[in-house]
Amino acid sequence: MKKIILILFLFFFLICFLCYQIYNITERKNLYFLSIGDEIADINNLNQNKNYKYNNTFINKDYRVIDLLTLIKYNQEQEINNKIISIHQLLKEPDIFI
Repeated sequence: MKKIILILFLFFFLICFLCYQIYNITERKNLYFLSIGDEIADINNLNQNKNYKYNNTFINKDYRVIDLLTLIKYNQEQEINNKIISIHQLLKEPDIFI
């Protein structure tokens, strides 16, 4: 009976250790913000911290909710750093939407 308890304890410890290692390997240190919408969503003070990556490509003062839904539905593309990137690509990456 003691051997079974010892084996279960070691198995549990091994599982916990592996979960912790996987978490450390896959954890991202930087936060990625994506702003979509009108001027209210534009927060420029986030660029001061090096741990933040901030994208405000799809901000326009005249956007309405219907316009944003149309952008997403038709997968609008814009040029960012000489690359054409669609809104669907941008929606996959962020940790926080503004």
